Amino acid sequence: MTNLKQCRPGCFSSLMNTSSPPPRGRRFASYAASVATLLASTLLWLAFPVPVSAQPTIITNVAVPWEGLTMDSTLNQIYIFGGENWAPETVVLDGTTFVQSGMGTGWGGSVDAAKSNYWSATVYAGTVIARSGTTHSTLAQVSLGYCPMTTACDAVNRRVWVGAQCGGDMVFAIDADNYSVLAGPLNTGGTMSSVIANPATGRAYIYTSAGSTRVKPPVYSLTANAFDRVVAVNESSNLLYVVSNSGEFQIRNGAADPETLLVSLTPPFSLGDRSVAVNPLLNRLYLANGSSNDIAVLDAISGQSLGNICLGSEVSSVRWIAADPPRNRIMATAIVAGSPRLFVIQDCFVLGLTMHAGITIFGPPGQYQVESATTPNGGTWSPVATVTLTNGPCIYVDLNACISAGRFYRALKLP
Repeated sequence: MTNLKQCRPGCFSSLMNTSSPPPRGRRFASYAASVATLLASTLLWLAFPVPVSAQPTIITNVAVPWEGLTMDSTLNQIYIFGGENWAPETVVLDGTTFVQSGMGTGWGGSVDAAKSNYWSATVYAGTVIARSGTTHSTLAQVSLGYCPMTTACDAVNRRVWVGAQCGGDMVFAIDADNYSVLAGPLNTGGTMSSVIANPATGRAYIYTSAGSTRVKPPVYSLTANAFDRVVAVNESSNLLYVVSNSGEFQIRNGAADPETLLVSLTPPFSLGDRSVAVNPLLNRLYLANGSSNDIAVLDAISGQSLGNICLGSEVSSVRWIAADPPRNRIMATAIVAGSPRLFVIQDCFVLGLTMHAGITIFGPPGQYQVESATTPNGGTWSPVATVTLTNGPCIYVDLNACISAGRFYRALKLP
């Protein structure tokens, strides 16, 4: 573990009398002394989040009626949807107890993260329904005609995108606050497959049998993309994850116009529309294997493989997947003995806190040698690092402090 030096101007007013030992902390204290120049230091404790390695853990797996899946991390609720075209349905699971309750008609669901409203499509009924995630009551039922199949919420730009089939496969944009239709029907010219929203730009990406298109508000028109299916979006990094018709997996710059290719790789298995999820807090991509029992984990920016999570030999196919970033969990529906089950997995990279000691150095500009000892009087002072002080106090943090014996610190100005 290397030392961290953070030198920046600061406003420190307390001075330590270096003629007497400084107060000692529970394990560490900071200490400053100088041969040429009187320095001052403050007792310094800093907490840093660090990854704590552990094996991925399957928290539970429970029987669910269908494979469709989305997650509301704010309310800690899991939505499962499916059924027949003439009777699509949704159930909601408590994310702690995993108790299921009926939510009502609709599938192709998505969550408005700003309000925790749940949107779903009713197919043959020709409507989309907005429900409160808190009360599960209906807030609005928006009539569109056609056969609404899928929804995509853009909580930042306050839009809900809807993909529909029947009588021409159309795209609609709905105001997420007043439930009015902003645009549509926009004719895609093909059989509807998926709609993905990128809240970082406000764009929507549509994939049909006719190819890949996008809508870029405030202009509500479909334009062709130079790439294929967008299967997931990393809103924090403004990245698009794309699966080409040849099976290639791409990471594209979502901010660029047009969206430029950053990474291209061959995925470990074929990927479907809902088989990719992203955890931006851990910088992880999760890829569901629809032909086997595992989930591949990739770096969300570089695409580098980080390993695989096996769900067990009884699993024949991993279907839909969603991330729960605040709890570092993965939600996946998988087929066991011909029936869907929901697997809840604790990611292996969990953030913990570690405490470190150090020293705040005051003095004229120049180089200082930071030294440590186990006792301030009569001990042996050993060099720890050389720090350059510019135009203000310097904070030196010893990242080895938490794994060493108690330490005192001083800083000596070098000639």
